[in-house]
Amino acid sequence: MTPEARTAEYELTGETTFSVSRADGTVLVPERRIRAQAVFLRDPDDLLGSSAERDELRREIREELAERILRAASRALASTEGAGADGAGREG
Repeated sequence: MTPEARTAEYELTGETTFSVSRADGTVLVPERRIRAQAVFLRDPDDLLGSSAERDELRREIREELAERILRAASRALASTEGAGADGAGREG
């Protein structure tokens, strides 16, 4: 809180649910929810700068979520390709 009793710290949260499947419908990554968060301080004397910072953090949160989805898909694809086309090498 600022001395004027205004909130000066904000938390931004991005959340999405995703799954990854092959074109044939084989599920590589079952549905899951991921979340990314960022905290920023709002300067009541620089509203334009605070707005720009908030927008930048939103962009970074979206990028982080996208990167996490791509990493999950890449790991899943690598593990299925490593098992071979006939499933050899897979446990279970």
